[in-house]
Amino acid sequence: MKKRIGCLLLASVLLLLGMTVFAGAESPTLTIEAAAVDGEAGDTVTLTVRLTANPGLTSLILSLSYDSALLTLTGAENGSLLEGWYQASPSPDTMPYRMVWVASSSQSATGELIRLEFRISEGAPLGAVASLTLDIAEAYCNGEKITGMTVQTAVNVICKHTYGA
Repeated sequence: MKKRIGCLLLASVLLLLGMTVFAGAESPTLTIEAAAVDGEAGDTVTLTVRLTANPGLTSLILSLSYDSALLTLTGAENGSLLEGWYQASPSPDTMPYRMVWVASSSQSATGELIRLEFRISEGAPLGAVASLTLDIAEAYCNGEKITGMTVQTAVNVICKHTYGA
């Protein structure tokens, strides 16, 4: 009987210690958003990528993949949200297109991170959805590494004409 109580007590202590270690191991939350945009075949559209939760970013590597049969990346303009160094892939044709920010110090600003400009293919069919994926390849917030976050969005091919026009 004493052995069972001892084992239960030891198991309880180990469980509590495990929960304490697990609770302390929570990584910071970094949130990036990009709302879907609409455009006609042949149009140029701008996709704005926003940083909406920032616990203290010091560096970020963002990787962009998209449907190159329907879209062509024509430009990427840094939103100047983070002070420090910014570098992107040398050519918009590079797939995946990589963007790197290294802040001069820990920064917790939120807002527009980057504007990505795409041209929708002339032959894009009406109703097509060109998917885009933004992956956080690596980020550091207050000294803690964050990886594996993915944001999916799209460019929808629409017709802006009204019926009968």
